[in-house]
Amino acid sequence: MATKHLYLTRRYTAVLLPGSLFLLVGFLACQPKMYPPVTTHEEEAPQRSIRRIDLLSLRALDISENATTFSTQDDEILFLSYLLEKDADSLRVIDQKMFRDLTFDSSKTVYDLPYTLEPDPQSREYSVAAFLLVELDNTGTEDSIMEVYNRALRRFPDAVAPRRLTLDTLIGMDDFLGIHFIRYDQPYEAGTQELIFKGVQLFDRFEYRLSYRMEAAAN
Repeated sequence: MATKHLYLTRRYTAVLLPGSLFLLVGFLACQPKMYPPVTTHEEEAPQRSIRRIDLLSLRALDISENATTFSTQDDEILFLSYLLEKDADSLRVIDQKMFRDLTFDSSKTVYDLPYTLEPDPQSREYSVAAFLLVELDNTGTEDSIMEVYNRALRRFPDAVAPRRLTLDTLIGMDDFLGIHFIRYDQPYEAGTQELIFKGVQLFDRFEYRLSYRMEAAAN
């Protein structure tokens, strides 16, 4: 009798085990799958703003005075750099630098521009660098020339350079070659960068390239 009971118990157990295994497999299959967290590129390397801008050089690729028969075969260029701060509906001048005696010809096509524009850390997100290029066809003191362009900069409260036709209307000067803005809250870019001043001025072509480097702000 004991032997028979043992046989039944073993048979019953053998029947239950496959069913229990089936239920266990089904239970595990219904559990949510766990994946490792995905780290985006932005999280790995967050964008950094600009701490400062170091000017390097101004290079002429196409000298405007070489384009006509009656040209003087050189360009006398005035380069202006500004550190500005956005203030309500205008731009306030914090720092400025004029490079005046830049005469470009076939024998001299590059000038070094050793200057740094670094805003106060507390006002960095409101700071803007501006670069103006002017062909010096008239005389004037440094203060008088600066004052003219200081007033002109107030016409760009959004720190965005408009189209060339609009620029000519706003500035109202035949010797104005162009303007560029760099906001300090924009993403930092490594390596040497260039801003291009290119166009046609009084039937003469011109192209100049400003080289500079950025230093990133700490996170």
